[in-house]
Amino acid sequence: MRSRQLGQNFLRNKRTARRLVHLAGGEPQLLCVDLGAGTGSVTEAALAIRTGSILAVEYDQRLVAQLKARYADEPRVMVRSADLLAAPLPDEPFIIAANPPFNTSTKLVRRWMLAPTCVSGALIVEAPFAGRVSGSYGATKLSLSLAPFLQLEIGVAVKSAEFTPAPNVATVILTSSQRPTLDVARGDAPAYWAFVNFLFERGSRTVGEALRPLAKSGFSAPVSGRLVRDVDVGLAIQLFTELVQANEQAARRIRTFEERLPVGRRSRDLFGSVDRSGGSAV
Repeated sequence: MRSRQLGQNFLRNKRTARRLVHLAGGEPQLLCVDLGAGTGSVTEAALAIRTGSILAVEYDQRLVAQLKARYADEPRVMVRSADLLAAPLPDEPFIIAANPPFNTSTKLVRRWMLAPTCVSGALIVEAPFAGRVSGSYGATKLSLSLAPFLQLEIGVAVKSAEFTPAPNVATVILTSSQRPTLDVARGDAPAYWAFVNFLFERGSRTVGEALRPLAKSGFSAPVSGRLVRDVDVGLAIQLFTELVQANEQAARRIRTFEERLPVGRRSRDLFGSVDRSGGSAV
């Protein structure tokens, strides 16, 4: 079965699909992107609620054919056959309302929701992932990396009975919106991500231990003893500004550290480069 092969659980509750579209936010005339459109439940809800165009992106060719047949006479719906992680990002402002395969959640948030043209969105995701990406369980590499750019919030739970097949893990709606004021400039994003990566990949329990190679004079006791998992975005940005932005030596140490990390654990492996055409986002 396709849903099991590609990790997708199809949403069959129409009320939940409508709620997802509402929570995605944005002006009703904006392009709405349904990532992993599947059987079309979210696309159908968006068609009923919103006034703009809808882009349904689906990888499975059998489902693509079904979606194209279903919406052949609906000019507002565009069906695209593409890998969710490789499809071109829209150049125009858009929102996301989607129930994608759960195993793509991390990459979809990084690639699609960080896109400069993504105004806001709502995804159905596994509850543990929502906690990690939003920082609800404590700071994580992903939550601190995203926090200066996105406001991520955990919304309502979605019952397993609302899917086919039913998932074996709790699921929730995760909402996202671009922060109106960025405390880290988009051009500084790669350097900030590398700094956060350094903070976590050093394997230290406290901020003082993790960042000792970057600080010549050390830190105040409260900051030095702060557990890495307790660092909030305000402190992360403050430390990045003070230790890295005006300190080429510190920035060079971070770059050297990054180069020594295994592939898959470097910040550029997680977020790519600043590429509007199809890579990362910011």
